[in-house]
Amino acid sequence: MYVVIAVVVGVVVGLLRGGRFSHLAERPFRSVWLLIVGVVLQAGTEIFHLPKTLDVVAVLVSYGSLALFAVRNLRLAGMGVVAIGLVLNIIPIAVNEGMPVRASAVVESGIVASRASVAGLRFGGKRHVATSADHLTVLGDILPDPLFHEVLSFGDLAMSVGIAAVVVNLLLPTRRRHPGIPATRPAAGDGDRGKPTPEGDAAFFATAQR
Repeated sequence: MYVVIAVVVGVVVGLLRGGRFSHLAERPFRSVWLLIVGVVLQAGTEIFHLPKTLDVVAVLVSYGSLALFAVRNLRLAGMGVVAIGLVLNIIPIAVNEGMPVRASAVVESGIVASRASVAGLRFGGKRHVATSADHLTVLGDILPDPLFHEVLSFGDLAMSVGIAAVVVNLLLPTRRRHPGIPATRPAAGDGDRGKPTPEGDAAFFATAQR
């Protein structure tokens, strides 16, 4: 949901700043196949119920592909923030074999009415309810969102901000130097160097007539 919101916000802000969709072709993405692999694996883990180990591996490969895609496109403003957000999500998933979800945040987001109901939720292989055995839970899904009934991580927020920034900058025109402005200003006297002078012309013709 937040990825969609980030794209919409980026489009609106970009257009309000004078951007155009035609400018998207001016800065093509590199290694698009990494993005495709990441998105397909993310969708696959949500649709198919894989065994826990396979599910976690698929999620890590997905995030890894997306992170490499972000690194390959760091020249695009905002992509560095996207990469940071992906890494912040990769760390707790790799350490805990899945993203730990804070039970109180699930209740505060309105997904369930009471903490006792959290145990009955099916998170799939990607997520699990945080326990005392988990590490770096501060990077897990701990931020409740009662508006859209979701629980987010700091990595999710960073990715959303980065994606919005990328979209805004893709819509804006690339900066180009005006063709009438020289790249450097010649130093005093440089403009006369190499130019023929009347005295030089006369000497040349005198020599040629000898």
